[in-house]
Amino acid sequence: MNEIQDLLIKYSKQFECDFFLYDESFNCIAYTRERMQFRNDNQDKEAVVSFQVGKHDFHIVTDEKENRDYLMVVAIACKNKLEKKREELSIEELIVEAIQDTLTDDEFKRCDQYLFEDIYQLYIIKPKHNQERFDDMKEIFFIDDELVVTMDDKTIVLANQMQPSEIYANNLINDFKKYNFDCSIVFGETILSAKELHQGVKELMNVFSLGQVFYEEKNVLSSNDLGVSYLVSKLSQNDIRKISDMWTKNNYQLIIDSDIEFVTTFLRCNLSVSVTANELMITDREVENSIKVIQEKIGLNVLNFEDAMKMALLIMMKKRIQE
Repeated sequence: MNEIQDLLIKYSKQFECDFFLYDESFNCIAYTRERMQFRNDNQDKEAVVSFQVGKHDFHIVTDEKENRDYLMVVAIACKNKLEKKREELSIEELIVEAIQDTLTDDEFKRCDQYLFEDIYQLYIIKPKHNQERFDDMKEIFFIDDELVVTMDDKTIVLANQMQPSEIYANNLINDFKKYNFDCSIVFGETILSAKELHQGVKELMNVFSLGQVFYEEKNVLSSNDLGVSYLVSKLSQNDIRKISDMWTKNNYQLIIDSDIEFVTTFLRCNLSVSVTANELMITDREVENSIKVIQEKIGLNVLNFEDAMKMALLIMMKKRIQE
């Protein structure tokens, strides 16, 4: 933001007052006098002009209302400078913003011109621990891949034109281990355009979260592995709030680890009594009895599809509480 800072300093000298530029989260990103916090309690003295660049909101502020006439001039200058900077976004920066769904339609088209002439398979790579220099792995392993970015220095998003493969993912994990990086990989989403990046990454992050609960022992996971539990990710925020309320009302302390282990297996077996019985090496009748016991404890019949999804989310919540 050095160019914006220089621009504000220029107008500050011209108009003999201070200016502050805030982003949509009201973080001060450029200023002529240090004042990092947005003064919501001082609006009777301040003058503010807001504008939008792409899908991002910005706010230009000056301390004294009598200087408000200068603000529009400064806001237009800042807007023009920021729009020019957006035109210069690198392909990696465009990909990151596509994942965050903060591109305009024209910017999505620009991203597509660079990348999307074919179908891409999406992979998410996350370190198992907070490991420094994880971002460096991007330069080591994916130098020839067109679509690879790091999000928050903790997640590598990779898309390539290979067929989705657990073998490929396991090979990546082994290569990472040579550099003392222990990581997990999820895959299984196909994308055809930049607009699908946001949803694809969101789906795979859900797979990762669910996999931590239902497949703790696996380093590589596909969305196809999760069975019914994957559908939890499709629940609305309202459904999740209802389930959270139900969780506090029910006597969840009665749920023991063996119950969780049984239900987890039942969900992975797509609510099939016989498949679950084979998996656990017990009889169908024993499976049905376990389902009945759990229903008596918390009032959910996991043979019912809706109750099964609620149970999957409850297990996730319990595990998070235990952690």
